[in-house]
Amino acid sequence: MKNLANFIEDSEDPVINYALGQEYESIGQTGAAISFYLRTAERSTTDLQQYEALMRCCLCLEKQKTRDDTEKGLLLKSIALIPSRPEAYFLLSRLHEKRTEWQESYTIATLGLIYSDFASKSLVTDHYPGYYGLMFQKGVASWWVGLAEQSRQIMPFLHDNYKMLPMYATAVNNNLKNCGHPKIPLDLEVKWNTVPDTVPLYVHTYYDASMLPRIRSSFAGVETIEKNFSQSYQDLFVLAATSGKLNGQYLEVGSAEPFYGNNTALLETKFGWKGLSIEIEQTKVDDFLSKRNNNVLCADATKVDYAAFLSGFRFSKDMDYLQVDCEPPEISFDILKRIPFDRYRFAVITFEHDYYWNQNVRDPSREYLKSKGYELIVSDVAYNKVHSYEDWWVHPALVDAATRDKLRDLGDNIKFATDYMFPT
Repeated sequence: MKNLANFIEDSEDPVINYALGQEYESIGQTGAAISFYLRTAERSTTDLQQYEALMRCCLCLEKQKTRDDTEKGLLLKSIALIPSRPEAYFLLSRLHEKRTEWQESYTIATLGLIYSDFASKSLVTDHYPGYYGLMFQKGVASWWVGLAEQSRQIMPFLHDNYKMLPMYATAVNNNLKNCGHPKIPLDLEVKWNTVPDTVPLYVHTYYDASMLPRIRSSFAGVETIEKNFSQSYQDLFVLAATSGKLNGQYLEVGSAEPFYGNNTALLETKFGWKGLSIEIEQTKVDDFLSKRNNNVLCADATKVDYAAFLSGFRFSKDMDYLQVDCEPPEISFDILKRIPFDRYRFAVITFEHDYYWNQNVRDPSREYLKSKGYELIVSDVAYNKVHSYEDWWVHPALVDAATRDKLRDLGDNIKFATDYMFPT
């Protein structure tokens, strides 16, 4: 090795130690390389040289595949050394992803996006692709921490705005195929590098009074509605099924925004319904509390004791509406099975199965709800003409037969919500 003689003459020189580490790494001797990179970090007097040596150590450890904890420690040390550099955030987020530690992966990627100076000169560090790498990490991890819509926003943002390495381009395309495109417009308040000049693939369809003559099933009070809030007219369906009931009761699991795309906002504000909502994101809960009167709980819906939760508010055993809409659909199904159907009945249920990208939940959820006495009234509801994502149910003891007949559509076709609710 050409640098070995130099090392013998001056073993304390960090530049020589780093060069020797690179030579060992280039021939696959990662153990020896690590020792020289560590010597570099220990002997260097500059933060940047120490940082780069620690990065090379981590990449060698990654190749060894057996020393995750050591790699994690060095990455944390690197972040503490220069918090404004992105490479360590990226590698640490990716390490947590590999260990399926999703919250940690998401948090580190988010911090990296906030604190990194992406204008700083790039280091020669394998596997760090640049800014889009950290955004990709956030997009992947957000799916697994209950922020599926954020994941759906990030992937098209990357697709439309960055020329990525093939492995990332393929992964982004696969995510768009498997997880779906955003159901709401890109969150322009998120401080990304640029705001993509794109049109949202899916937009909400809203009711206005000019549509009244075409409504599938009229109900008391419909003439007073100026607009609705649901994404696919779920609020109008609930009111049609309950004959425009006043002062109804609901349980809303996965409330999200207080008005935009919300299924209970119209019920509360126009028809006097009372209810309980559950939402995992604190910012959305705070927004809900500031704009709505009904109760909302910030909680992981998979861990709620629903029998105790409902009894604490003294609701009727016959409630009017249940929404289950969480991500991914397996979580929604898990929540559905936690609902105490032996104690409570719901006149209407809307259940999001996301069949257009996940075929694991729709059929089992149908079998389960049928076993609990519910009747499927509208199958495979879609917010466009191709993406089936929801089923709508009623309890035959709580919704009369004539109303069920008017609302029923169980054909094999996908039901675009506008075509279903306002047939021509």
